[in-house]
Amino acid sequence: MPVLALADFCLRYGVVGNLLAIGLAAVLAYGPRANRAYVGDGLVHCLAVFPYRPAGDLGAVVMAAGLWEAGAAALRVR
Repeated sequence: MPVLALADFCLRYGVVGNLLAIGLAAVLAYGPRANRAYVGDGLVHCLAVFPYRPAGDLGAVVMAAGLWEAGAAALRVR
């Protein structure tokens, strides 16, 4: 089901061409296999800079407060 939802989103908003172009550019620039030591390296990097990079200073504070409150609510429910 998530794959169908993603496909619907991509088709509805016209990003299929963009995604194919980005994928093709990546294959042409880096080759079909990029020589990485660890496959999850990009994910680890994104998680390391997550609260600050996407949202900036104020967004990082709001996101951290939201995560804190979500954790507190989960503990109250339990």
